[in-house]
Amino acid sequence: MLALVMEDARGARAQAAQLLTQARRDRDAAGQVSALRVLGLAAHQLQDGPLAARQLRHAIALAVRHRLTRLEGESRMSLALVLDDLGRQRAALREIDRALDHLDGLPKARARMQRGILLRRMDRESDALEAYSAALTSFRRHRDSLWQARALTNRGVLLGYRGSIGQARTDLGRAEQLYEELGLAAAVAQVRHNLGFVAAQAGDVVTALRWYERADAHFRRNGERPAIALIDRAELLLAARLLPEARQTAQAAVEAALQARLGSQVAHARLLLAQTALAAGDKPAARQAARLARRALERQQRTRLAVLARYLELRSSNRDSPERLQAAASELEAAGWAEYAIEARIHLATHFGRRADRISGENAASAADGGNISPENAAAATGAAAPGAAAPCSSRPSPGFSP
Repeated sequence: MLALVMEDARGARAQAAQLLTQARRDRDAAGQVSALRVLGLAAHQLQDGPLAARQLRHAIALAVRHRLTRLEGESRMSLALVLDDLGRQRAALREIDRALDHLDGLPKARARMQRGILLRRMDRESDALEAYSAALTSFRRHRDSLWQARALTNRGVLLGYRGSIGQARTDLGRAEQLYEELGLAAAVAQVRHNLGFVAAQAGDVVTALRWYERADAHFRRNGERPAIALIDRAELLLAARLLPEARQTAQAAVEAALQARLGSQVAHARLLLAQTALAAGDKPAARQAARLARRALERQQRTRLAVLARYLELRSSNRDSPERLQAAASELEAAGWAEYAIEARIHLATHFGRRADRISGENAASAADGGNISPENAAAATGAAAPGAAAPCSSRPSPGFSP
């Protein structure tokens, strides 16, 4: 049924509802749990996170009551991803760990791959890569083509994010081939979108847009584009300095994520909206979006993105004093936002000059490579870059599409 959920979530939902009715009539507890899990997976695929969580919790409760250990574990591993999308990272990790306690063999390998997705979203990239690769070995041993494709998709996007473009394309190309052999057009579209994301990481805007358009053709035929697709497109448009289009797409991403009630994607989309608004010079809109994003990210304990949100909130306010900019630059650098740290120091030197030097005791606009940027040459260093647009906030809420 997983393949049907990925290809036709509405059809899977209808079939699962019929199966649930029959299982209840027959007092078949295992059948009820399986049907409820499919209903939850379908709701998640259809971008209704809260409904998905309710269906999956119902499945877990029934499995616990009837001591259906494997079905309980599989339902928990599905719930984990839903909870993470809802912005509840700690609860998601607890669920996936409980799932692993109840599974063995191939189902356990699947849960380990799901755990890798959660680790990636927590910025534990090396652990996530290890989880994907270990799971992939098991899927190949069991000749599980569907889950091979899923693991390759997730690993490919993470490799692309880390700059291993060739390896990423290889993984995603193989995933595309496997999904085509399985006849899963929706999954093929998702992989093609991810190939666009990898092209964007390589700086190839034209190729990235071409892949996005191919994927979007499928999304439009089958309903609205998912929020993550809009987020990726907005990041690409921002990087290409197409600010009106980037801002419009970021706003659409916020609306799509809000409609789906997926808290992690709402926060990320709002952060991106703050970037585009600030780059366009609309400080009030940037400040509002950054503040909402920061509050959500802090609540979700997504520390790295929260650091960026705090900086964008500072830059879009009237409180960007030398002291605050210095502190923000240090925090950005420690969190791995090197380009934003440089931007903060350039802004400090450009707008506060000698006052910044007095506070730090040395040139506060020291660039990451150890060179100094003085107020006189800061404008040349920034070129035409707008504030807040040092780079797109590509610490993704998910490793591409994670089917």
